[in-house]
Amino acid sequence: PGANGRIVALVLQPDGRILVGGFFTGLGGGTGTTPRSNIGRLNADGSVDAGFNPGANGQVGGLALQADGKVLVGGSFTMLGGGGSGTIARNRIGRLNADGSLDVNFNPGANNTVFELAVQSNGKIVVTGFFTGLGGGTGATPRSNIGRLNADGSVDASFDPGANGQIGAVAVQADGKILVGGGFTTLGGGGTGTTARRYIGRLNADGSVDPGFDPGTTGTVGVFVIAQQADGKILVGGFFTGLGGSTGTTPRSHIGRLYADGTVDADLNPGANGHVITMAVQRDEKVLVGGGFTMFGGGGTGTEARNYVARLNPDGSLDASFNPGANSNVLTLVVQPDGKILVGGVFTMLGGGTGTLPRNFIGRLNPDGSVDAAFNPGT
Repeated sequence: PGANGRIVALVLQPDGRILVGGFFTGLGGGTGTTPRSNIGRLNADGSVDAGFNPGANGQVGGLALQADGKVLVGGSFTMLGGGGSGTIARNRIGRLNADGSLDVNFNPGANNTVFELAVQSNGKIVVTGFFTGLGGGTGATPRSNIGRLNADGSVDASFDPGANGQIGAVAVQADGKILVGGGFTTLGGGGTGTTARRYIGRLNADGSVDPGFDPGTTGTVGVFVIAQQADGKILVGGFFTGLGGSTGTTPRSHIGRLYADGTVDADLNPGANGHVITMAVQRDEKVLVGGGFTMFGGGGTGTEARNYVARLNPDGSLDASFNPGANSNVLTLVVQPDGKILVGGVFTMLGGGTGTLPRNFIGRLNPDGSVDAAFNPGT
């Protein structure tokens, strides 16, 4: 498909179509030939869905699909829907109907950037980012970097954990508890957070801090991605050199795995020489990893050449048979039901170990890591 600017978010719909968010003005045709402002949708073959063109006037970084087919959108925009670069005021968060038209009854708003959105089983929506206010169209209710909306967009008054830094990763567990990662050092208790948690923590369903979960990481940037495995283990990626023990006492270079209680899994220590931004777990429990690294696997800071994308076996060893490569950062990965892998980021070349085939910011890999030649929309 291709695009003419970075791809930050990809969501696969049940019908095979692909929601795309980022910072671009064109999508499809290999280099981004169809006007689309920061959000669009692709058909399964990579062609642009001509009927879906909401538009936004700023980056779209968070996308989430509701059970009813409506699409939650978060980012740095202030206008959304109606085509072009957005025609209707929506401050950093909005909701689209399945056809791409704006849901006029949903307008919570935030007073700064929304990074991630997660839909709970009860229909409530966890919102994270870098904001101090949420709801009321402009962000009228104080909420520090995390809040929760009711299905109608009103602020859930009972949920106010708070954090003293941005939250860029969120994952809802099957038991309703909420894993969060970011750049914070205090979390929970309202305001800007009252309980020490270094870049990662877990909240109970009511927003209180889970006292039994306190792994922590080292570094000055924090946790970028959290991914859950079917066995309850928790994959953590970001920009850190240690994980566990409240302050990050076990050496882990940008990636590690936790047990459900927050203790570090000693068996998984691949290591990377640059930040880990995205992860996706395949059905066979292999783990896809993308980010800003050029060395990965083998422990330490990585011992094997892997340019911006890699795959781990379930035991944490590097999958030697998978080495597509890209020529710049991979920001998002999604596994399709057929095993093919959607890849988005800031690259212009993909495949061949170092990135040898032109793919502008978006591409698709076959399960073996070879580039899907039939899929090249571009942005």
